[in-house]
Amino acid sequence: PPHWYTFTPPLTCPYSCTYCHIIFGKQTRYRTSDNVVNEMKKLKDKYGVTDFYFSDDIFNINAKRAIEIYDKIIKDKLNVRIHYPNGLRGDIMTEEYIDKMIEAGTISVAYAVETPNLRLQKYMKKRVKLDKLEKIIDYTCKKGIMVRLFFMYGFPTETEEDVNNTL
Repeated sequence: PPHWYTFTPPLTCPYSCTYCHIIFGKQTRYRTSDNVVNEMKKLKDKYGVTDFYFSDDIFNINAKRAIEIYDKIIKDKLNVRIHYPNGLRGDIMTEEYIDKMIEAGTISVAYAVETPNLRLQKYMKKRVKLDKLEKIIDYTCKKGIMVRLFFMYGFPTETEEDVNNTL
């Protein structure tokens, strides 16, 4: 394989949300942490880029790799601002992970809640641990990171009461 990514034998998302797209396939191809940070350095040095937006579907699905990237950013003193506009899996976050994100320069995240309705969570196969997600959202906000949340409305079988509960 090319030097800029590592190929993990067919690894798919461990979640099976019914609404998920397959536009890019279900196989994960990780760029190496060195490759990611080197590209960030190049963009900063050559073009003055200081804000980086990671649009991975679930950047934090491979926490070990993410921590490697954060550690390299910190070690190299990149002094950048990092954003996650695409939705992190909040119920697999930890306070330590969030602290490391902040140290690396993270200033905004988006968590995909979809709905707090347990029946709909089961129906859409989201299966997020809502109690843990709520604690992580609270912790992230308290640490000063701008938090956006994603919600879904109009899911099949959803009632007006369900919508109001989500609101």
